[in-house]
Amino acid sequence: MLKLPIILQFNSHQEWKVAQVPFIQNGLLMQCDPIDYQLGQPVALQLKLWNIPHAFNVSANVVWLAPIGAGLLYTGVGVQFDAEAAKLIQKTLALEPIYVS
Repeated sequence: MLKLPIILQFNSHQEWKVAQVPFIQNGLLMQCDPIDYQLGQPVALQLKLWNIPHAFNVSANVVWLAPIGAGLLYTGVGVQFDAEAAKLIQKTLALEPIYVS
């Protein structure tokens, strides 16, 4: 079954910072999502950022799961950027470096 890209929209730098787990190599974003993903699954992300007028697509892998019924506050997925995507995001945002290998 083909899955649509995960669409992540950030309206401010603060929203971006809240979604990050910066100590993960190449960066990690957490996203509430009820879809059942598998660890290691490659996913497409469509990022919509506050400081650029268009969305762009990057590649990532699922590295964290918060499944339905786990007793957590929300259901979601954590996605880790590949090295190329991490560098593109860092350059686009002109922010502090994402921990890149």
